[in-house]
Amino acid sequence: MKNCFVLIYHRIQELGQDPQSLAVHPERFEQQIQYLKNRFTIISLQEMVRRISAGESIENVISITFDDGYADNLYYAKPILEKYRAPATFFITTGMIGSGREFWWDELERIFLVKKKSLKPLIIKIDGKEYNWNIYDRNVAREVYYEIHRLLKYLPGEKRESIMDELFSWVEVERNKGRETNRVLNRRELLQLAGGDLVEIGSHTLTHPVLSVEAQETQRQEINDSRIHLEQITGRKITSFSYPFGQKSDITPETVRMVKQSGYTCGISNIQGNIDDRTDCFMIPRRIIRNWEITDFRQNLAKFLEIDASELGKKIKIYLDNIKSCERKCSPNERERKIQNILFINHYDWRGGAAKVCYRIFENLEKKGFGKNILVKKRFFPHQDVKEFPETDSDEQKCLTAFQENEGWLDVFHYSSFNIKRLGEFQNADVVHLHNLQKEYFSLLALPEITCLKPVIWTLHDMFAFTGHCSHSYECSKWEIGCGNCPHLTIEPKVNKDHTDLLWNLKKIVYEYSDFTVVCPSNWLKSKLERSILKDKEIKLIYNGVDEAVFNNYHKNEARERLNLPKDKLILLFVAYGGLGTKIKGGHLIGHILERLPKENILFLSIGNVVMNPGYLKALPYIDDEKQLAFYYAAADLLIYPSLADNCPLVVLESLSCGTPVITFNTGGIPELVKHKETGYIAEYNNIIDLINGVEFYMKNPRLLKKMARNARESILKGFTLKEMIKKYLELYEAKYREFCTTPHTIDENYKTRIEKLIP
Repeated sequence: MKNCFVLIYHRIQELGQDPQSLAVHPERFEQQIQYLKNRFTIISLQEMVRRISAGESIENVISITFDDGYADNLYYAKPILEKYRAPATFFITTGMIGSGREFWWDELERIFLVKKKSLKPLIIKIDGKEYNWNIYDRNVAREVYYEIHRLLKYLPGEKRESIMDELFSWVEVERNKGRETNRVLNRRELLQLAGGDLVEIGSHTLTHPVLSVEAQETQRQEINDSRIHLEQITGRKITSFSYPFGQKSDITPETVRMVKQSGYTCGISNIQGNIDDRTDCFMIPRRIIRNWEITDFRQNLAKFLEIDASELGKKIKIYLDNIKSCERKCSPNERERKIQNILFINHYDWRGGAAKVCYRIFENLEKKGFGKNILVKKRFFPHQDVKEFPETDSDEQKCLTAFQENEGWLDVFHYSSFNIKRLGEFQNADVVHLHNLQKEYFSLLALPEITCLKPVIWTLHDMFAFTGHCSHSYECSKWEIGCGNCPHLTIEPKVNKDHTDLLWNLKKIVYEYSDFTVVCPSNWLKSKLERSILKDKEIKLIYNGVDEAVFNNYHKNEARERLNLPKDKLILLFVAYGGLGTKIKGGHLIGHILERLPKENILFLSIGNVVMNPGYLKALPYIDDEKQLAFYYAAADLLIYPSLADNCPLVVLESLSCGTPVITFNTGGIPELVKHKETGYIAEYNNIIDLINGVEFYMKNPRLLKKMARNARESILKGFTLKEMIKKYLELYEAKYREFCTTPHTIDENYKTRIEKLIP
């Protein structure tokens, strides 16, 4: 297996535009580092070089590097690296230290992409050829930016500098006053960055040229003097060198020879590839990282991995040995006693509808005297009864994780799932309540044993439990008879390869040996379930509920005054974890909707944004405080919720509870919550024009809007309160426990045999 590679980052910063795709948003960077820490062994670059040189194992290790020396490396990257104790090497372009200047590619961006007004015609000679551009709008400016970048990249430094001076004179902008967001470290900041035991400083030349186009003497000066300068500033010996740009055409054998002669122990390229025991330490390849959300980050890493089939087969065989025969045994005392402890299992303890439903039940059980615990993949609240899954950090687990990510097998292999039975929280539980089990932490192969040992209820918040991989199948109905040739591999949870037939059949076998009750929060999902591989299970309908005391119909003007929002505008609201980047909730459609609405009397609010902050609306981050969130619902006139796939969304219930009608598509279980032209507007599925008709319908009928607001609140009080939901779950816990104590259940060896035959 070649699971060893060096990652290359450049910037950790939130930028309005990033034409070279060099920046990773700090929040995404932290998610990436957390994943790397759990998935690999992170070692320093010099330790990597030492292992390669000594012929030692480099199995499943990575190193992290940064090129260029931007100041944001200190302020955003280093704190996150320190938080997770992750070593990294920062390659510094020493001639830029404290200069106040921007790199030339950032200067080009400032010239062509930042200036708002149209630019005058440009006539310029580059490398002996005259170029003439009429830059009349921003699209042309962007094309010229990329063209000039291409032309300047392979010029010797002196020629490029002369042309850059000419361009700044043409645009009438002061060159030496660069933007704060794009500046390079100064001396003081470089020393701060170098402090501690996790950071190595490396050289990236003096001026960041393409070395292969420079004269040998210039190359030697760039390579050697940058090292000397860094050693003088830091007081450290500099032993690592990174070739600027770093492609094969940028590095000559003579360049490599000079790097060796200058006293470096390694040369780092930007050639995309992995490391093995034959890697030349002066041509170390890397893998470039972009501003990927964590799902894409995982999948791209998986593509980098190369796995040995025979070694993998041994690890899979060992893993499947965790499947054991099991027989349910209940004593007479257990049958008679009252239930006391409930264990919840979910991906998050908060954020997202499934997590909120789970946490609200958990929180209310305490008031009723129950013991309760939540096991989660990721914890947001520091609650003593909320614990993160104790993940297995073995080499075997890391290998299997790499394989299942690369092959699209999702969550087949998680040792931690088989260890649940040993946890005190599980052993003390009277009932186990499952919620979202997807998202890299739970193996369904452990489900039969868990349901044999404890009464289990599983609330489904989407379709994942009975499809080959997707949370929502949209128009596809293959899940009814067996998946394969999946038309939606990119639907969450995304998969690299199509093994949906295998995963569907695996689930089918698992469910045959499992004993649990399924809860559906909508009739829409229940009707699908009754046609699926779960049709033989006991199925209950329990709608999600909201706390009507928290999500109250506060007076609109009071809410707006509290939130400093205008009282004279129609306020439209969109709420989703992930904000406008959440396509499944229709976040990508908001811009199209707003284009068709008059903007002078409308304020659009988007809550839940991670990265985006567009100018045409007020974008806010995710709000954990429910009371604060309720005021935003109450302040709004309408909730715009163009969801493309949904079950029983809390966002809709929360909005209605606050007296705010909902404009939405005919999606999933939403029509069971919103009554057309009574508590909102149900537009034809994915029909933006019809959705806009709904907004305009209420804009033209302000009196009707007030009536709909009252209807919305009343609809929640009649059938969707938190109190009603808790009551039904408590009744189900009690019934399931009594049934469990009197119903025998056995898992024999045939279960393992069938799984082994299914997995190649």
